[in-house]
Amino acid sequence: MGLQQEPYAFEVALCSLSESQRCIRFLWKDYFEGLLDEERESMDTDAVDMVTPARDAFLALFADRPEFEDVQSADTFLSQASSLDDPRILPKLLAWGEKRYSKLSRIVSKQPFYAHTVHEVSRMMKAFVKTTITPHYQSNDVVQLESSVWPWIQMVR
Repeated sequence: MGLQQEPYAFEVALCSLSESQRCIRFLWKDYFEGLLDEERESMDTDAVDMVTPARDAFLALFADRPEFEDVQSADTFLSQASSLDDPRILPKLLAWGEKRYSKLSRIVSKQPFYAHTVHEVSRMMKAFVKTTITPHYQSNDVVQLESSVWPWIQMVR
């Protein structure tokens, strides 16, 4: 076992704060532009749905916020925007993202994460890579996250 504290361990590579903010901006752009193109896309069977993946990422990142309680709540909140730079939406998304990122980086700074069993290490890793779009996200007692953070995880090893 050498110097390692437990038989199993893993580390998480997190994107930078600026990359996380850029991610939110790209997701917002995809969502907003996708809504504008919704009528055109409904007639085009080959059109790419940009709204659903962006909405799902927001639902994952902000699952604990009432604005993202479910798909309908998310659409109601996000569709208030009158422009891509609408001050009612983008600044909130960026502020919530920065707060979420700050907590995540504090958790990640405690790595590597150690475990006694394969099952335990798997359960701990899942908190970083699990995809969920419901507000009923279940983290674990070691890695305490309020939502699914997979859009900001670059690698788990």
